Amino acid sequence: MLNKRIYDYDFVKGILITLMVIFHLTLTSQSFLIVKEWVYVFHMSGFLVLSGYFFNDDSSKFLKTFTAILWPYLLFNTLYMVALSIMQNYLPTNNRVEPGLLSILSYVAFKPSGTYWYLHTMALCMLGTFAASRLHCSLFNKIVIASTLLFVVSLFVEGFSFIHVIYFMIGYVIRKSGNDMRRIIYPSLLSLIPIALITMYSSDLARTSLSGIALTLAMLSLLLALYNYLRLPLLRNTCVWVGRNSIAIVLFSPIFTIATKLFAPIFAFDTTQILWSVVSTIFVIASTLLCARICDKIKLSALIMHRNMYVPYTHV
Repeated sequence: MLNKRIYDYDFVKGILITLMVIFHLTLTSQSFLIVKEWVYVFHMSGFLVLSGYFFNDDSSKFLKTFTAILWPYLLFNTLYMVALSIMQNYLPTNNRVEPGLLSILSYVAFKPSGTYWYLHTMALCMLGTFAASRLHCSLFNKIVIASTLLFVVSLFVEGFSFIHVIYFMIGYVIRKSGNDMRRIIYPSLLSLIPIALITMYSSDLARTSLSGIALTLAMLSLLLALYNYLRLPLLRNTCVWVGRNSIAIVLFSPIFTIATKLFAPIFAFDTTQILWSVVSTIFVIASTLLCARICDKIKLSALIMHRNMYVPYTHV
């Protein structure tokens, strides 16, 4: 049962992180803007729900878990900011950073760029939730205190949105209530019905709206069900593998996402941008996994994450 549970959620993470890669590709997001806006409602929101669910606030494990998020964030986002500040006139990216040490430190602390906002948000959510969990009060009061604390932080930290706290707390509350998430967010292909209705009739479909929260939970239900019904072992195993390596993809994908623009002219014949998008997505994910393996070999992973970064492919 444990392995099935882990594979269920890794499968979902694999699909969500792949969507993140696809729609961080500039040409793809420009060519499929409506689809991008729809995907952006639920893909990282779903990740945050899962992150809250798997967050362990046990004091004996917190420091190791927290630093495994914090150190990679500080290292990779700082390097990314330095690269942007020095080479932003030469790199094909829309992100811009003013040169200078104080500017870079400000961006790292308050306004993370690219995919690194997720690690920044996770670190703050984990810290605030852990602090509240040490209090001697009911679970409800702990949730209220943690949420209030994180709301105050969101007022002063530009790159930290309170709506992301809500998604994290949804998963955390499910865990602390002692429930398997699949009992609350029940896996069902019938989730296609609310997904379709929300998509077609919501007048305010965004990550920050109630309809956005509903769409996120419905998509989690659908993807959990899809794991059980998918009869393509290679595809299912690949999604699980990608999901188990999601942190590596978050860390390295900004580098290779930028690089994909360099070979876009090769696919100029495809006006739909679909072929370029497929090749670029495979290139980004494969390159990030290669980098993760290199980090394991040179012991950088153990230094900043206390474990190997790369998870090998397994047959589910």
